[in-house]
Amino acid sequence: MGDLDHRRVGLAPEQGEPHLRAPPRRTGPADAPDTSPSAPPAPSAPPISPQPIPDFEPELPPLPEPDLARAVRVTGVVQVGGETRAIVEPPNENSRYVRVGDYLANGQVLVKRIEVNAGPEPIVILEQFGIEVARPIGDEGPVAPQAALPSNQRRANG
Repeated sequence: MGDLDHRRVGLAPEQGEPHLRAPPRRTGPADAPDTSPSAPPAPSAPPISPQPIPDFEPELPPLPEPDLARAVRVTGVVQVGGETRAIVEPPNENSRYVRVGDYLANGQVLVKRIEVNAGPEPIVILEQFGIEVARPIGDEGPVAPQAALPSNQRRANG
């Protein structure tokens, strides 16, 4: 058989058109009527009348404050090779050089910008909790709270 003969298989000889055959119809569980005994209807709940909705205003917790960023002390700004760096002293850490993109205070404070031309003194912009904090050079900032001695030890030492 040549290629043409293979192509003619499935053609209706009198029409020269493809002969379409519908697949045989199967009757299965989906087509059969449900003859199984039906389960008893579930007991219906008593009707519920609509109740007025009380005024509800959720109380949101207070937003966190950027206390660590405010406590960072900036002691200087230097420009070396076209790169600006700040000398900072985070609370409970040693003084060090940082650049934009560095993190302080165990990754909690981001050095966002160092503004050299913002005024007479450069300003370092820090970010904590999405809040920007401007720290000028030499500003001490708030003092971190010190641990207090128990009252019985204060009397013994004082």
